[in-house]
Amino acid sequence: MRILLTLLLAIPGPASAALLFFITEEPGRVVATVSGSFDLNATQGMIGGRPRIAAGWLAPSGGGIAVGSSAQPTVYLTNVLGWTAFGSGPYVGNLSGDGDKVLLYADGYLGLPQAYASGSPVSGTATFSGTFSSLGLIPGTYLTVLDSGLATDTITIDVIPEPCSCFFLAIGALPAVTRRRSNRVTRSDWLPGSSSTMRTPAPLKG
Repeated sequence: MRILLTLLLAIPGPASAALLFFITEEPGRVVATVSGSFDLNATQGMIGGRPRIAAGWLAPSGGGIAVGSSAQPTVYLTNVLGWTAFGSGPYVGNLSGDGDKVLLYADGYLGLPQAYASGSPVSGTATFSGTFSSLGLIPGTYLTVLDSGLATDTITIDVIPEPCSCFFLAIGALPAVTRRRSNRVTRSDWLPGSSSTMRTPAPLKG
């Protein structure tokens, strides 16, 4: 049994990779970051360069995004004709960008750093002037699955609203919820004919 378990643990599982874009709102600006890795076998192969090689840009209505430095990327053909839109805003350039160049062209092409090794990690950022509202960004999670027939990989864009407003709204609702729960418990413990206002807890069974 021990030998069988050792053999099962030694069998490698399928490779796991994914590109993750996070778009967050900060006071006066919007920040986009990319992390994760990608399996190049999930593309249709490398092609020539494409336009719009800036340090970063957003095209929410077309599902396009670019983060990282202004370096020329290597562009790959994919099995999708376009990415999922993550808002209604048009193309807008960034204030600054740094790190690995990773981009999604609105027509379904994928840009990665030059000499990118399949499965290696990436990390890049881009900063934009404005807010979610002014840039036409809609909070949510947008997933695209790439399947070449040889491999499958995913690209996810998370548009994450500023947490503080939701947090304080949730905190503000807690006293009302607590009061309602407290009232329900108090009423249920007032039993007619009882000599006590509190219900005696049942003994624990051993």
